[in-house]
Amino acid sequence: MAIDPSLQNTVQAAFDVQDYVHARALIEHALTADKGDKQLFACLATANAHGSRFTTARGQIAQLLAELTPASRLHWSGVFGFVWSELGRYDLTEPLLREALRQPEAVALVHEKLADALEHLRRLPEALETTRAGLARFPMHPGIMVVRARILRRMDDPDQAQAALRKVIHSPITSAAAKTAAFYEMGHLREAQGRYAEAFAAFTQAKTLQKKAEARFVNLWHQRQATAENADLLPTQEDFARFAEAAQPLHNPSRRIAFLVGCPRSGTTLLERVLETHPGLVGASETATFGHEVWGPLVASLHAERKVEGMADALRRVTSALLEKARDTHWALLPDALEQAVDGRLVLDKNPSSLAIVSAIKCLHPEAPLLVARRDPRALLWSCYTQHFTVNAESAAFLDLNTTSAHISTLLQNWVTLRQRIAQPWHEVWYEKTVKDLPGQAHEILNFLGLPWREEVLAYHARNDLVRSPSYAQASQPIYDTSLAMWQNYAEFLTPHLHPLLPYLDE
Repeated sequence: MAIDPSLQNTVQAAFDVQDYVHARALIEHALTADKGDKQLFACLATANAHGSRFTTARGQIAQLLAELTPASRLHWSGVFGFVWSELGRYDLTEPLLREALRQPEAVALVHEKLADALEHLRRLPEALETTRAGLARFPMHPGIMVVRARILRRMDDPDQAQAALRKVIHSPITSAAAKTAAFYEMGHLREAQGRYAEAFAAFTQAKTLQKKAEARFVNLWHQRQATAENADLLPTQEDFARFAEAAQPLHNPSRRIAFLVGCPRSGTTLLERVLETHPGLVGASETATFGHEVWGPLVASLHAERKVEGMADALRRVTSALLEKARDTHWALLPDALEQAVDGRLVLDKNPSSLAIVSAIKCLHPEAPLLVARRDPRALLWSCYTQHFTVNAESAAFLDLNTTSAHISTLLQNWVTLRQRIAQPWHEVWYEKTVKDLPGQAHEILNFLGLPWREEVLAYHARNDLVRSPSYAQASQPIYDTSLAMWQNYAEFLTPHLHPLLPYLDE
C-alpha cells in the first residue's frame, strides 16, 4: 500500500527542516487508521532513526524485517541500510546491505553504499574489493567509481584515483550528485598532491552544482541568518542568572552531563575521541536528541501560543514546569541515543551545531560544564568550504565563501557576546593548542570536567570504534599538525572573504 501523497509531502517537509518530532506525530496519527501499514511503520522507524532514537529504531526495523517475506526482507534491508548510511551509522549499514546484496536484482547503490560504509569503518581492502565487484556488475557506475577513487586516494594510489574521477566527471551519464562528489574528491586529491589552485577550482565546481540542486536550503539559511545576526535577540546576563536560579531545585547529582560545541571543523571530533577514551565518560556523538527532540519541540509549543521573536523571547517564556519537563525528557532519551545505560558516567553531548543554540543549553542545563572548541577562523573558512557536507539549513552556508564567512562570523560574534553573560562553567579549547600539547590540554579539560587523569586518553587513535563526523579519517590517526597552516595554501582565494572574521584572529 502506497503512502498518501499529501502525507508524504508533509512528512518530507518536516524532514527538510529536521523536525523529526512533527514527522513522527504525523506518521503515528496515520498509523491509528491502519496499524498494519508496513510502509508507514517503516517511515516511523526512519523518523526515529533521524531523531537519534537509535534503540527504538533498531527494534522497529528488526520487527518489520521479521514480519516480511524473504524476498521483501532483502529489499527492505537495502532501504534501511541506506537510512543508516545517511545518518553515518556505518556499523548498522554494513550487515543490512550485505543482506540486500543477496537479491539477484540488487541495485548499484547497494554496492556503492556498502563500499562507502566499509571505507568509513577503515576496512579499505574490503571496501576496494566491494567496488570491484560492483563495477563488474555495473560497469562505469559513477557512484561506485567515486567511492573507489576515495579508497584509492587513502591507499596512496593517486593515479588510479585520478583516472576514475576523470571518467566520472566527463561521462555524459553522470548525475549532478555524482559529479558533485567527484569534484569534491578531485579537490582532496589535488590538495594531497600540493596542487592547491586546481584543488580550489574543483571544490568551486562542486559548490556550483550543489547550489543549483539545493536552493531551498540556501533560502532557509538566509532566513535563519537574519535572526542569528540580530544581537538584540540574545539573552542578557540577568536572563542567565534567572535560568540558573530556576534550575537549581531541579539539580540531580546522578544526572551528569557536559556539552561540547563549536563552529564546524573546529576540532570537536578530536576532543571527543580523546575524552571518550576515559572510562568515566560516555559520548553522545552528534545526536539529534537535544536540538531536535527536546529544544525544537519546546520552541514549537511556545510558537503555537504566540510567535517566538528570537532566542531571548523563547527562553523568557520557559516556565518552571516546561523547564523540568524538558530536562526530564532529555535525560530519558539519552539511553536510546547512546544505545546503552549511562551507569553513573558523565555524558558528553558533542554537537558542533549546538553552538548556535548554546543559550538554550544554558537555560535547560545551566549547571552543565560547557566546552567550546575554537580554531583559527581562517582555517575554519578553508575547512568548511572544502568539505562535502550533506546540505541542510545550516550547511547550506558552506556553498559559497561569502556565506561561509558570514556564518562563522555570526557564530563567533554571538559566542563572544554570550560568554560574558554566562556565569556558569565554560571552557574554551583551541585546536592549535591541542595539536601542539595534547597531554597539557587533556589534563586541563579533564580537570574542568571533574574527571581524574587517565593516561589512556592520549592513545585515543588506537580505538577501533565508529567515527561519524566528516573528519573520520583524520580522527583515527595519531595527533598531527599538517592541517594547522593548510589554509595558507588557499590564501589568495580566501583573503577577499576574511573581513568578517578579522575581529577573531587575535583572541
